[in-house]
Amino acid sequence: WENRFTFWKYNLRYEPRNAIAYNNLGNYYFQKKEFEKALNHYNLALKYNPDFSKAYLNLGLVFLEYKEAQKAIEYFRKAIKKDPTCYEAYNNIGNLLLKDNKIDDAIIAYQKVLKIAPQAGVYYNLGIAFAKKGLYKKALECFKIFVKYWQGDYQKIQQALINIKKLEKLIKK
Repeated sequence: WENRFTFWKYNLRYEPRNAIAYNNLGNYYFQKKEFEKALNHYNLALKYNPDFSKAYLNLGLVFLEYKEAQKAIEYFRKAIKKDPTCYEAYNNIGNLLLKDNKIDDAIIAYQKVLKIAPQAGVYYNLGIAFAKKGLYKKALECFKIFVKYWQGDYQKIQQALINIKKLEKLIKK
């Protein structure tokens, strides 16, 4: 196949009700920042499989791009309803709640992610939430775990190390 796009388009010619193909074409358009096309494809995925949690998750991500937090949360919750192990939805909800200063609810969402599928990045988010709540020892613990396991960009590790130093000073006082 030339690329993923041609593969999934070809697939739809022979299976026009293939929800996975529509979802993956939606992902292709999402990555190209063609959000309207992505939205249409995710909705087609749900038309053919109303229980497809990933399509709900992806619709939530489109609405995040549109800066429609409430609508995004609505779709993330639908993803969780269809698949209670959809940790990405819990993490995205946690991020939105944290941004909205609903810290206790954000902590609960992040802790659900850690129960389902521990992710290094969630420890960073949880560390921020604990720090905002004044739970500095818990925040410090989270940032240390994050630094130990994070495989992503170096800048985030640098920020976590800065946070660790600040928290250690706060705890000593």
